[in-house]
Amino acid sequence: MESNPQVPSPVGKGWKMEVEENSEHLVIHWMDEQPAPEAILDLLACNCARKCELAKCTCMANGLKCTDMCRLQDCENQASVNQEDEEVESEDETDIE
Repeated sequence: MESNPQVPSPVGKGWKMEVEENSEHLVIHWMDEQPAPEAILDLLACNCARKCELAKCTCMANGLKCTDMCRLQDCENQASVNQEDEEVESEDETDIE
């Protein structure tokens, strides 16, 4: 262990320096743009109006469950909390093997 290691500055990597009352401190620099390009967001969210159906739903057409970013928040294609937990557990089990 070094007593005084040289570490890169976090400024510009999700953090910014703010000055208040003659002291500087780091604060989170929240995103002000979209989290991904529009083409990626289109893959992650459908714009179904009444019901998600295979012919119209981009999520279903790509074999995906609808997400919280989709227009409908209560469609039949949304994964339940139990399904998500089971998927994580099965991924963990395959990592062990």
